[in-house]
Amino acid sequence: MTMIPKLTRRPGILRVAAGSVLFAVLLLSSSAIAQESAEQETSTEEQGSMTLKGSDDGTVLRSMTIEGEDRIQIEFDRPKLNLEIDGHGIEGLSWGHTMDVVQRQEVDLLSPMVETSSLGRPDAMGRPWLRQFRSGSVARFHPTLDDVASWGLTIADSKGDTVRVFKGKGSPPDEISWDGVYESGELALPGLTYSYVLEARDKAGNRRNFVGPGFEVSPYRLERKGSFDLVLSGKTLMGPAAAARPAGSDDPWVLEAASWLNQFASADETIEIH
Repeated sequence: MTMIPKLTRRPGILRVAAGSVLFAVLLLSSSAIAQESAEQETSTEEQGSMTLKGSDDGTVLRSMTIEGEDRIQIEFDRPKLNLEIDGHGIEGLSWGHTMDVVQRQEVDLLSPMVETSSLGRPDAMGRPWLRQFRSGSVARFHPTLDDVASWGLTIADSKGDTVRVFKGKGSPPDEISWDGVYESGELALPGLTYSYVLEARDKAGNRRNFVGPGFEVSPYRLERKGSFDLVLSGKTLMGPAAAARPAGSDDPWVLEAASWLNQFASADETIEIH
């Protein structure tokens, strides 16, 4: 029930009962509070409608829908990576030599070479730096004769037997070379002493002989059609030079002989050594 205060109007005076005034004040206050509460609810609803709810897949904001996830992306500048590593300055790392790795296990160089040599002749000489055996001529003669009709050079061994004869007409050449082969086809033996005699005849038939000094033939190799010869004496292998060689070292003559045999001998050919 609403009580309406009774107003009594008199000229120049407005009187209101005390109870009615208090009731009117309370009525006005409650109306103001209700209006303020309604405005707050409206504001809260409006604010809530513009808030993205992280617990939902999407939030409808009036005329649009925004979908997102509960993630935060932070971008920052990555510092420049500068790797200055000095291998020599690493603690606990010691530098060695490549031979330390190679010598961990002894390398067998002989077995592969022997196996390969049994399959065929090698394409290159095994020890090309060895030149103990002389190649070419074993002796050279330089006669100086003029105005002769014919000449002859006789080579004899230590027994006086003739082993090789060179002869011709007119003046002899500036050089006469002997390859070490006898007239019989045998080979000159290193270590023996040989001698030679030069005979010259003029146009009148007069003969002059020039006896030369004795000489020795050094070890040599000779390549002939169908044969390859390495010639040396036992004195070369067992002489003073061999005695002065350090113990356990390889004989250079044997090494070169083996190298030449590997170079020229066929794998299926029998090799005879005398």
